Amino acid sequence: MSEEIKFDPSIHMLKVEAEQVISSRISKFSEKLNTANESLSSLQGRYDEAANRLAMVDTLQEQVNSLQSNLTTERSQFSRQNHLTQKGIGSDLSIRSGFENQFEQHISGITEGDKPDFNSWLDGITQNPETAPALLRSHIPQIQAPQAPQAPQAQPVPSQATQAPQIPPPNANAGVVTPHGYSKEQIHKRAQTPEGWAMHREQIAKENGWLK
Repeated sequence: MSEEIKFDPSIHMLKVEAEQVISSRISKFSEKLNTANESLSSLQGRYDEAANRLAMVDTLQEQVNSLQSNLTTERSQFSRQNHLTQKGIGSDLSIRSGFENQFEQHISGITEGDKPDFNSWLDGITQNPETAPALLRSHIPQIQAPQAPQAPQAQPVPSQATQAPQIPPPNANAGVVTPHGYSKEQIHKRAQTPEGWAMHREQIAKENGWLK
């Protein structure tokens, strides 16, 4: 005969409690897992945004470096062209390019720290064209020697006849004293003022025949 299995309520309760505990733990673990996944998604979004910004920064930095390089090149080119003009080199671009090409050939075998700049090299060959490459000599203006200052021309010495001072004729009225006690010269000087004229106008009129 088979043994009859008896129902034990205490064992059944233990099983139910164990299942509940396990289910609760699984539920909590699932919640934590979902929270972790959400946090991971948020972090991934932030990381992607930061990576995009970093890539944009890298792109902008590359653009800045490129612009700085272009600006340096443009400044160097402007300095060269300006110096060529100062040295009297013609405006023909082919001739100017010839100077730049000859300069690049000149510095090609020189170490980086010893290479002269274009303006210094141009100063040297324009001051001493014999040191310039043969292709450039005909395009270098000749430096004219400064002219000696001219000696001042001697002024003609006037003859004694021209040097003799002209003696004015004697004034017949010089020293003549009028009734007022003034000489004629003093009267005429005093008459240059309104007060003097009012005082001596009759005397001056008589002398000039204005009054009869």
